[in-house]
Amino acid sequence: MAVDWVIAPRDRVLDGLEAGLHDRCGAALLGPAGVGKSSLARTAAEHLAPDFRRVLWITGTESAAAVPFAAVAHLIDIPSSGKTADVLRAAREALGSELLLIVDDAHLLDRLSAALVYQLAVSGAAKLIVTASAEAPGDVAALWDDHLVNRVEMSPPGHDDARLADQVATFLADLPDHASVVLRQLAVHDPLPLGVLTELTSADAVQAARRCGVVRVDDGLVHCAHPLFLSTIRAAVGGPDLRRLRNAVVERLSAAPQPGVVDRLRVAVMALDSDVALPPDELVAAAGEALRLGDLELSERLARAATMPAG
Repeated sequence: MAVDWVIAPRDRVLDGLEAGLHDRCGAALLGPAGVGKSSLARTAAEHLAPDFRRVLWITGTESAAAVPFAAVAHLIDIPSSGKTADVLRAAREALGSELLLIVDDAHLLDRLSAALVYQLAVSGAAKLIVTASAEAPGDVAALWDDHLVNRVEMSPPGHDDARLADQVATFLADLPDHASVVLRQLAVHDPLPLGVLTELTSADAVQAARRCGVVRVDDGLVHCAHPLFLSTIRAAVGGPDLRRLRNAVVERLSAAPQPGVVDRLRVAVMALDSDVALPPDELVAAAGEALRLGDLELSERLARAATMPAG
């Protein structure tokens, strides 16, 4: 059964988006999941691309929201030294100016990626097309609360969250087993490197998921095609099985050296909610990185984990 997405009328939304790009730093398309925010942002970005030096896309995900700079790690190398302000300044300089930045599911951004987006808007380095839930956290909502971007509501008549949830659940239940396996793995962490996901599932499984339209592959990373798919999968799979799946991801990623700061923090954060015990020295190092980047809460969690007895 296909999902009957109820899409917001495009003309009014596009008018608000164009006004935001002309009069302010951009526009935020706000509304519930499944009303076409991401699709409209992608269409607008393709149309506007010739007017900008670069078009960049970042996506917030629930599973990466606790990892500092996770949403922008594919765009910039986070330096291994320097405090938060220094890292943010280096990131702005690396990205440059005359940017069109699409920020999808901004309500799920990690705090430091959200700070970078805000600074790019304030500095005038980027125009923004943001998609988000209207109940976004304060560091994201500041974009429209501070009048940096135009707020455009997307709540089409006929949209029903309960009806949509039922349709998504039915759609996912009808998927081939191979495709479902891929989504269950992404429910642990989205996105995952194509090579890692292939090892955890199979090449046939990833291809099946792509054919069914539930994942996309960008720059070697496999992303779920819609956050509703993963939230539905998580609810259906349940805690113990999700933990087992997370164990497999952590074991695979921790078996090889992780080249970047964000890569190492990502593994350490996943390990906190798994049965895989990372070496204490790795947890201590990750705690230091989190502290350097200004995430005191994460630093404390990692430091406590480093002192816990193995097993």
